[in-house]
Order: sequence, then C-alpha cells, then structure tokens
Amino acid sequence: EGAPLALMGNDVPRVYEMLKQLAWVMSASVGLVGGIVVLAFAIGSASGVGISILVAILATNALVTRFIKSAERGALSAAEKRIELVSRVISGIRAIKLSAWEEDFLERVRELRWKECFHLRRYRILHIVTIQLG
Repeated sequence: EGAPLALMGNDVPRVYEMLKQLAWVMSASVGLVGGIVVLAFAIGSASGVGISILVAILATNALVTRFIKSAERGALSAAEKRIELVSRVISGIRAIKLSAWEEDFLERVRELRWKECFHLRRYRILHIVTIQLG
C-alpha cells in the first residue's frame, strides 16, 4: 500500500534531476572542448596544468557521485521501512491503543524517520558538493 507511494515520492525528484542534467550535457560538452582549445591557444604548453586540474575535478565529481547514489539508496530503504511501520501501526491502531503501546511505536517511527533524514541530509550535502565542484 505505502511502498508505491514511497517509490513514487522518491523517483519523481530523481527523474526531474536527471532531466535537468540531460539538458546540460550538450552545453557542457561544447564548453569543455571549447575551453580546452582556447586554453591551449592562449597559454600554450602551460595549459597542461589547467587540464590536469580539470581532470582531477571531474574524477572527484565522479567519486562523490558514487557516494550520492549510496546515500540515495539508504534514504529509499529507510523510507520504505518507516512507511511499512506506519502502515502496520494504522492497520493495528486499536490493538496499539488498547495495549497503550503508542509511545513505543512513536519512538520506533521517530528512530526510522531520523535514519531517513540522516541519509537525505547526506544526499543533499553531497549533491551540493558536486554542484560546487562544477
């Protein structure tokens, strides 16, 4: 019941981000090649240093992207667990109320939400790092 909503809720932003990045692929490719050519003509053989820095930044960006994927998977997994627990709580609300287990389940939901937010925060910070690297 809740799993499709969790998947949809997490997939929509991912598709949106992928489409935004897809629009920049052509522009970035032309800019990269053009920048290297202009750099080589403007300063000659010393442009090798600039190109080396460019390659190092691209490699760092690729590495950070792997960490982003890991954080995204962690957030999705945590969201699924939290939604599953909330669904179980809703379906068994009478038993929980009669047994006075509200605080126990509330604490479980809070813990799962904290784990989810941890992964989401990590994802957002890493995403900002990749934006700042260019």
